[in-house]
Amino acid sequence: MRRAIKSGVSAYIVEGIHAQRLQPILDVAMARFESDQALRAQLHARDQQLAERKRIELAKGLLMKMKDCNEEEAYTLMRRQAMSRQQKLIQVAEQIIAMSELLG
Repeated sequence: MRRAIKSGVSAYIVEGIHAQRLQPILDVAMARFESDQALRAQLHARDQQLAERKRIELAKGLLMKMKDCNEEEAYTLMRRQAMSRQQKLIQVAEQIIAMSELLG
């Protein structure tokens, strides 16, 4: 039973089932599945946002070293670059990181 719960089972039908109970049981199971899927999607989106934020912070640190500027100035430079090229901030960050790796 524990393995089933870990894999997403939310209820067991222990005894025989009457036909009139089947539809409500299926409705609850589908609603729980949809709720679980929504939570998993939110978790994935948050994980992606966190990963992007880390890459942006890394790029900002690299830019601070390259340009000898403070954190606010580095962030402003990245934002201006993103706006002028109509890119997302993460794209600019990835370009900075790639350039830093290329130049060693």
